[in-house]
This record gives sequence, C-alpha cells and structure tokens, in this order.
Amino acid sequence: MKIIPAADILDGQVVILKQGIYEHKTVYADSLRHQVEEFLDLGLDTFHVVDLNGARGSGNNAVHIEEVLKEHPNVSLEIGGGIRTIDQARRWLDLGAKRIVIGTAAIEEKSLLTELSKAVSTEKIIIAMDLIRGSVAYHGWEAWADIRLEEHISHCFELGLHRILCTDVSRDGTLTGPNLALYTSLRDKFPNVTWIASGGVASMNDIRDLAKTGVESVIVGKAIYDKIIDPVQIRDWNISA
Repeated sequence: MKIIPAADILDGQVVILKQGIYEHKTVYADSLRHQVEEFLDLGLDTFHVVDLNGARGSGNNAVHIEEVLKEHPNVSLEIGGGIRTIDQARRWLDLGAKRIVIGTAAIEEKSLLTELSKAVSTEKIIIAMDLIRGSVAYHGWEAWADIRLEEHISHCFELGLHRILCTDVSRDGTLTGPNLALYTSLRDKFPNVTWIASGGVASMNDIRDLAKTGVESVIVGKAIYDKIIDPVQIRDWNISA
C-alpha cells in the first residue's frame, strides 16, 4: 500500500478542510508550487491534488496546477476537482497528469463515464466516492446523490473503471483514525475494485492497520501538515511497500 500526500487547493492556497466544510479550513501553504517543492526536497514525488474551487463550481485553480506540471515534469499528480468534460480530462492528461479524478460528473452525467472510458485509458481514471453517513456526496460535498452505493460501484466497474477513491468525509481532516470497517466491508463486497482510502489518518499505526484491509493506497493530509507523520516516514514506507 502506497501513501500519497494530499494537496487541496482553495483560492490558490493549500488547505485542509474539516469534514468537508469550506468554512472550516486551515491554510498550510501560500501556493501549490511551494508545497510540492518542499515535499520534493524530502524525497516525495507523488501527490493527490484537489481543486476545491473547481469541485464546488466556484472558479478553479488550473493555473497553479499547470505551473507545477510545467516546472516539475517528473512529479506524479492525481488531479481532481471540477473535471466534468472529456476535453478537460484529456487536457490534464496531455499536460502530464498521472491520473484524473472524477467525482461530481460520475453522479450528474452518467453518460460521461461511458464516453470517458472509451476516450482515455481507464488506468488513468480514479472515481471519487465521498461518503457522508453512508450517502454519496458530490459537488464539493455540498449535495447528496439519490443512488444506491452498490449500483454506483457496479456501474463504474462494468465500464472498466476499477480504481475508486472512497473518502469518509465525516473523518476527513479530524485525525480521528480511518474507518477501517468501511474499507474492509468494501473490499469484501467488491474484491476486484482497486480501493484508495482517505479520511482520518492520524498516525503510522493507522497506516499499518489500513494496509491490512487490502486498499491499494491511502491519501493523507492533515497528519502530514500538522507534522504528526514525517514525510521521510512516508518516503521510506513507499520505498519498502
């Protein structure tokens, strides 16, 4: 299991939201470029970037993400937030993104997933499934989808979209520990899905426990920025994983 640092951008700054609430934000860096370069100096080269403005439909931070891709072509970025068309998806991949993350569009535009699975390699696509009290949230965690979780997962998998990022939003940015029962249950029900965990990680012990659930990787934010987990620990873990 790999550990991937999160880098969420709101109004150009790197922030952490608590439980997905935009008003409950903590700013950790004045720009994505500065944060990425700090991590690069510590031996990390893969990051999960979410454009929070794009996710809620209030502008975007494309210029900041493009700056990193241009200045650091060897950096691997998973990019999400506001990607709602085939052209947007292709553009990020053409600019050098490792993968794109589709969340709201997977809920609001079912046909887009079919088109996207034909237009680009399904290995380049991550489906974001953000859960709030068992319901799928989207549009920057400010709307809830009237869909059955199992049906949504099955639909994605049938299209070849097997890599799913599941965030327990109630634990996101709280340092209360990951929802191990959730990931174990999802892994048991859908063993062929490639699961990515997110939300609540507070220690390397949490990382070790998550690894036992069989998830492919985990996105970690607040524990890194609050200096609870050292980036060097992440580097060493990923080398040995």
